[in-house]
Amino acid sequence: MGKTSKCVVGLFSALFGAMMVYSERTAPSNIPILGYLVAFFCFAITIACFSKALRIVAVRVIGAMVFLGTVAYLIDELVNEPGKKYPGPTEPHWLNAIFAMISFGVPGLIVARGGVYPRWAKGAAVFRGEKARAAEDMENTGDGQA
Repeated sequence: MGKTSKCVVGLFSALFGAMMVYSERTAPSNIPILGYLVAFFCFAITIACFSKALRIVAVRVIGAMVFLGTVAYLIDELVNEPGKKYPGPTEPHWLNAIFAMISFGVPGLIVARGGVYPRWAKGAAVFRGEKARAAEDMENTGDGQA
């Protein structure tokens, strides 16, 4: 990811995290821990964007939180309404929770274990910053000029 992208994402995630803390302080919800977890997730994204020293730790925390969130979604759907008829892809259902686990939970676990998005995954060049580095290398060597 480029420097400008990191700055924009880091700034907005810091603002969202601060807003979540502020909203829990001024108008507490029924489950305040959830609001603080979302704020923590946003601050982890901010740290991953701005700190080189803590980036790997922050990325692992983000991956673990994504994985645990999908596990919680799956458990909630299996415990509360296991026999519910499938309403479609836009409604909560245990089948959609399994799809979420495959789409987001497993990659989150891989990131949590490895500290980096896997090379073989779809969109890996974007998440790993390889396209940005290749473009910078081309500019530095003069190969990218028309």
